[in-house]
Amino acid sequence: MPTTTPRIHDSVRRFLTWVGVGMLTVGALVGLFAPPVFGHGGEGPGLLPVIRVFFWALAGLCGWLTLLQLLERVPEEQQRETSRKPVLLGWILAAGAAGMAVLETPLWLLGAAVPDRGSTPWAVLGWAGLVAMTGGAVLVAVCGRNHRPRWTGAPLAGLACGTATVLLIATAAWVAAAEALVSHATAAAAAPRPLPSTVDRVAWTWRPPEGARTHRVLATVTGAVVDVGDGVVALDPVTGEETWHYRRLGTEVDVNVTPDGRTVALAFTVHDHRGDWEALLTLDAATGRLRGDTPLRLDGDPGRERGIGWLGGGAPVDLLTADARLLVEQYGSDWRLTARALDTDAPLWTAPLDPRCLIDRRPRTWIRTFPDAVVVSQDCHEDLDGTSRFGARWESSVLNTETELRGGVSRLTAFDAATGTQLWRTEHPGEGPVGPNPEISYHSTGHRSHLHPVTSDGSVVAVEKWGSDIRYLVVDRETGEVLTDDLDLTEHGHSAHFTADSVSVVRIDEERGGTLVHERRTLDGRLERSAASGAPFPHVLAGTEWVDLADAAVMVHLSEDAATGGGYDVGVTPWDDTAEPFTLKLDGMVPTSGISQVRLLPVPGALVVFEDIADSLTGERERPVFGLR
Repeated sequence: MPTTTPRIHDSVRRFLTWVGVGMLTVGALVGLFAPPVFGHGGEGPGLLPVIRVFFWALAGLCGWLTLLQLLERVPEEQQRETSRKPVLLGWILAAGAAGMAVLETPLWLLGAAVPDRGSTPWAVLGWAGLVAMTGGAVLVAVCGRNHRPRWTGAPLAGLACGTATVLLIATAAWVAAAEALVSHATAAAAAPRPLPSTVDRVAWTWRPPEGARTHRVLATVTGAVVDVGDGVVALDPVTGEETWHYRRLGTEVDVNVTPDGRTVALAFTVHDHRGDWEALLTLDAATGRLRGDTPLRLDGDPGRERGIGWLGGGAPVDLLTADARLLVEQYGSDWRLTARALDTDAPLWTAPLDPRCLIDRRPRTWIRTFPDAVVVSQDCHEDLDGTSRFGARWESSVLNTETELRGGVSRLTAFDAATGTQLWRTEHPGEGPVGPNPEISYHSTGHRSHLHPVTSDGSVVAVEKWGSDIRYLVVDRETGEVLTDDLDLTEHGHSAHFTADSVSVVRIDEERGGTLVHERRTLDGRLERSAASGAPFPHVLAGTEWVDLADAAVMVHLSEDAATGGGYDVGVTPWDDTAEPFTLKLDGMVPTSGISQVRLLPVPGALVVFEDIADSLTGERERPVFGLR
């Protein structure tokens, strides 16, 4: 009685052959078409794009010849005698696909490299297709026979299983890539520390991890977080060691911290099965734990169909209150402030802006947010309307000429951060051209402009008045009371630090050989205290980045050997008349980006020194962060 073993063996072999054909065919489709469809085709170093072309040409030829051999018609009675395995073509395909898979391997998926900028989970689909092709070609080479099959039973089942295997491989690769591209570590909450009153040493130096760059440092309620381009790294202000981090490797992430320092907000693009969409993620600033994760409503907001647009030019998290992000939106010809919740991005309130007031394209300069309020600085004029809101010129329809608007009023308006209700409004006559909107004093622990920063501790709002002299209007932030309407600081430059009852400034004392002098004055201009700095002249003139601590004024300046390759120094000037000023050396900070980008940031527990390149297109060199204590 004849045995049935060969028939069972032939059935399994035939099934595995068509599993291989399915994997080979579907893997080739995924490997060839997934990269360009999802925006990752054609890139690569050196000759890789050329190698891809030759590989796919060879794979197409070998695959077609292999399929013809598998479908060759052989009479059933002659199959055993004339059967031939498509071994050679199968192994050529397997070797080629394996070689391409090695070349295309995303090393960051295996933890062997840092993802390139723009890396997404979709980028691994082409590689997964090549892996599936390799497995399919091996199965065809080992099990294939040149017998035309019946299109029922083993062939169809094998093709279905091969297709399912490719989909499983692609799904597994996508999930693994999605996990590999997000790095998140949390920490226990640390006890809050006070701001330093003075500094006397460089306590620590922190350098960004491989593949990251220090863009800027932001103060939090317990210390500081470093914007590294693809996320944030939180630092212990005492030791400089990392406490927690959240990074989306290969993705450009916009970062900001709420004015109360308790929440870190991140905006970025997500690439998943739903396509590409903008996301808003919030983290607890003390622990790094997730607080909220929601889609952002930007250009895709259904409201745009009703004529709503928003004033762009910056990151969607540039303006934050304690619980919301703020947008300047246009509805028809009218402009308004809109607050959206940080946890859901749902609209909380809107506040209309006077159509007779200027809308400047740089909201970060004329809108200042606080935990409980939003203050807006605008130039207003009766001749402004909805069609001429962006500039200081008005096109006369009668004379068909351009006329520069002058006069009008400069207005400060405060809105409640929770409801949008107007809290107070202060106006003073405009003395020069209308626009741009007067710049509001920045937070002393937050983002500010690169040149000549004017900051406050949050208790007052100061704006520089128009004119050749340097004069300021200072207003109580909570009540809108005008504390001084004409503080003259012409002899002290454009850099000033305001508190509720004083202002700190610097000046060059020519009578003392160009010595730099720190001064504290009352808001009516009366001198309260002064201290001569030991900063060398004229190197101090190269930059005016300084902060006023309780017991000392601290300034960054070029070192004495800057001309021969030196870097930056930090000059510390005690307010105590009996103490001498001294200098702290910063090793490793070379002035290649310009001293105007060096920042001193008081955070709880330390004074941080870093280079702020958040608005710069350069950033190839590693930039350390220093902690002074």
